[in-house]
Amino acid sequence: MAWWAEAKRRHWYCINGVNRIEEYNNWLYQQWWNSLSEDQKKDIDEQNRKIQQQNEEKMRALLKGFVKLHTMMQDHSFSGGVFYDK
Repeated sequence: MAWWAEAKRRHWYCINGVNRIEEYNNWLYQQWWNSLSEDQKKDIDEQNRKIQQQNEEKMRALLKGFVKLHTMMQDHSFSGGVFYDK
């Protein structure tokens, strides 16, 4: 982690303001993506959509839990307490 923080601070991998490591990774990804058949691309897109939907459902559940927690803390607050705003 310290190495990554130092690399970000120094920007030694940037040449003329361009991040060559990121550029190379993007190039490799494009080479790989272009080598796939259309069926493989559709399968990967479908997998990514499913993962995105699952992540959205998890986020909704998490936010619902926060709302429940907030409501519970408001309902059980006491006068003069931190959470009292009635």
